[in-house]
Amino acid sequence: MKLDAITIREGQDEYESLALAIRAVAAVADVELDYDDLCAALGASFTTVSTPVEPSPGWWLTYGRDVFLLPAAKLFGLELRPLHAPAVGIDMLVADEFVQHFEQSYKPLIRAALDNKQPVIAWQGWPDFCWPFWGVITAVTGNEFEGTTMWAEGKRQQLGQPALQCYVVERCQPMEPPRDKLFATAMKHADAYMNHAPYATAVLGANSPNIVTGPAALDAWEDWLSGEDFGDPTEDESWNEHRQHAEFIATGRLSAARFLNRHREIMSKDRLLIINEAIACCESLVNRLTDSRDEKRVKSLFATDKGRQKLLQTIHAAEADDRRLAMQIELLSS
Repeated sequence: MKLDAITIREGQDEYESLALAIRAVAAVADVELDYDDLCAALGASFTTVSTPVEPSPGWWLTYGRDVFLLPAAKLFGLELRPLHAPAVGIDMLVADEFVQHFEQSYKPLIRAALDNKQPVIAWQGWPDFCWPFWGVITAVTGNEFEGTTMWAEGKRQQLGQPALQCYVVERCQPMEPPRDKLFATAMKHADAYMNHAPYATAVLGANSPNIVTGPAALDAWEDWLSGEDFGDPTEDESWNEHRQHAEFIATGRLSAARFLNRHREIMSKDRLLIINEAIACCESLVNRLTDSRDEKRVKSLFATDKGRQKLLQTIHAAEADDRRLAMQIELLSS
């Protein structure tokens, strides 16, 4: 594989960096995978995430994205080998010894993969504001790695910190999966995220950070907005954390709605009714987050208790939409 040709380029409203990384790898083989299909197959466009690892919500939706990466990638013709299981990647957030482990164990494995012309999909460790995204390691520069990630305008970036999770792309023969199989896989993964807590603390151990997925994750957003003592919006950037989280959620649901809409024609009449309701839930949630996504509007609302209370009410209503969506997804996955 021609590693230096791999470049992540996001389009408008494309914020799921793991899907962008897969698409960038597949593009080297002259196959343009659909962004909405990738997000749905991962289950990522249907879920919301919260984590106490990040005290404010701006980056919450960069966590817990790879629960179903291996089967999703395989569906599109990519065979990946994880350097550790997805849950372990989350566990590394609280492991002080991980830096040394990365240097001694992971770096040799990544170098070996690059020597074999195998790119490595990596989470975190990128520079500046790109730090929490997924990217693709494509080269070694001295003792460090470089590659491509989101929001970097196509420029090569050097990995400045240990990546918390890495997947070696061992085989890349990208293809468009059969639509019925794609839909079934997407609904199975979305159902797990929304209704079955794939990152439950019990899986990781009592001392591991809690990753909440699905409608329940919106409770943490409400708690943050109602419990913080926010300062003047001209100095306190909390309003922008709120705006970015709303943007990531809304664009995810718009992607999910497009995916569902494209599969309406292959559904039976009964399942079509369920899909229509699921699409309506996505669209309703997006509409409720309109003020939260608008920079001027959300900054103004953050300036007063009354304004923040209005935002709280919309989040609470959005959670109700998400719970209805979870019910439809459960039906579609059965």
